[in-house]
Amino acid sequence: MAEKTIEQRVTVWDGQRISKPGIYSRVPLDAYHGQDILDGPSVSSSNLRLLCSKSPKHFYDKWSGNPGRDDDEPSKSMILGRAAHHLALGQANFAKEFAMPPDEYPDKDTGELKKWTYGAAYCKRWRAKQQKLGLTVLSQDMSPAIIGMSRELARNPIVRNGGLGGLVEHSIFMRDEQTGLWIKVRPDAIPTTSVDAVDLKTIHSVLYDDIHNAIFECGYHQQAALTLDAFRLVLGMKSPTFTFVFVESKRPFCVVPYEPKMEMIDKGRQQNRWALDKIARCIEHKEWPGPANDGADVRYVEFKEWAQKRIDAQLEFEQ
Repeated sequence: MAEKTIEQRVTVWDGQRISKPGIYSRVPLDAYHGQDILDGPSVSSSNLRLLCSKSPKHFYDKWSGNPGRDDDEPSKSMILGRAAHHLALGQANFAKEFAMPPDEYPDKDTGELKKWTYGAAYCKRWRAKQQKLGLTVLSQDMSPAIIGMSRELARNPIVRNGGLGGLVEHSIFMRDEQTGLWIKVRPDAIPTTSVDAVDLKTIHSVLYDDIHNAIFECGYHQQAALTLDAFRLVLGMKSPTFTFVFVESKRPFCVVPYEPKMEMIDKGRQQNRWALDKIARCIEHKEWPGPANDGADVRYVEFKEWAQKRIDAQLEFEQ
């Protein structure tokens, strides 16, 4: 019997709790991020990355499994990234997801058209109406950036040759054998004609050092490791690969693709393993410690090597 294609492996979500690992379509983003979609506790890449970069307490404060969690409002950069993703991935119905304010609004007394500002009562009412409709309101300065990023991405050879093509808005769910936790993965696009996962990232600069810092600070290597594990374990891909496509969020909107080396992926996999085990222990003991065990003990602080060298150099120069 012929092996199933990726498309044949897709299950249309029926709105009920999922109890079987697989790739699912028609899963709304809010349902994906919540806890009610699966028959047990679940975590995503962003959850694991937050725990590794901060602490279990920081993770629990944002985790959807915490009934008293703090839901942050999306930042301007996050909204801009979402809009750019939407266009670059060829998703339809942009107007059903986002709202762009007009350039002008009518003065309530004179009817004269004035430059749009969210401080005016008319503009505030318009914004509230769009949000009530479930739309994400973009700021006026985002339009040139979204158009510029989309234009430069379309010119990139990897994107032009279908690098961001495949199944969009599909979710992969798998259960961690060691802890029983559900793991959620939602790639930008799941490839159907290759084994290369391409992930789009907006960034302020595509210079090598800036990209290296972004990967380390944001834990993108952990995301890559988790995605590759999902492709192997759930989709049956034998040797999947991962490529980041970075695009600048400001002019000139340069685009640069990078493939993380396997050593970087392996480190991300080790961090994911540690984070999953840590979360399982915290759930079991119902304890979510902060950094340095919530300051239970006094610790020494000392200069890092680079800081000490800078101070020594300054003193030597002054003397």
